[in-house]
Amino acid sequence: MAEWVHYVGERYSPASFIREAEEHGVSRRIPMSQAKACKYGDVVMLMQWNTGKPLAFAEFVISSISLQGNAATQVAQDLINEGRATPSGGDPVTIKRECGEYTAMPAVRVWNTSIAEICDRAEAVSKSTGEKVWVMIAGNITRVFRPEQGVYGYSFFRGLKKARGLELVRTERSRRVDPTITRVRGYQAR
Repeated sequence: MAEWVHYVGERYSPASFIREAEEHGVSRRIPMSQAKACKYGDVVMLMQWNTGKPLAFAEFVISSISLQGNAATQVAQDLINEGRATPSGGDPVTIKRECGEYTAMPAVRVWNTSIAEICDRAEAVSKSTGEKVWVMIAGNITRVFRPEQGVYGYSFFRGLKKARGLELVRTERSRRVDPTITRVRGYQAR
C-alpha cells in the first residue's frame, strides 16, 4: 500500500469537501500517468494550501476508478468478455459537485486487474478512436483530521505525489478495501 498526497482546490473548504464526499464519495481527476502508479487500497491524504502552508484535513482509500466516454464502455466490455468483470447494474446518475457535474454510468466489478492495466487499455482505445480519455480515482473518506494538521515539506502541486516522511499520528482506519475486487465506472463530463 502506497501513500499519496493531493491538494484540493480553493472552491472547497475542508468542511464542504467532506460534506460532499459523505454524499457522493471522493473522486479526483488526475493525469493518466499518475493513475497508472496507483493501486487499489492506496491511501490518499487530502490537503489544502492555507496561508502559505499545507494543511491535511482528511484521507481516503482508492477503491475504484472512473474512465470517461467510449473507452470506459470498451474496457468494461472487454473485461466482461474475458471473465474478469461483471456488471454491477444501476442507471446513469448525475453527480453535482461544487467543481462541476458529470454523469456516472453503470459500473463493473473487476478482479485480477490493476489500475495500470485498465488505464493502458483505455489509452489504447483512445488512440484508436482519437477520443481523449480522462481518469478519476475514487473512494470514501476513511479519516478526518480535526483540527486540520500542518504538513511540512510540500509546496503546492497538481495531481498526486508520493507521501514522504509524513509525521501525522495514524489510528486504525474505519474501512478496509479488498484490493482484489473493485469497480470501474464510466462517466460523461457535462
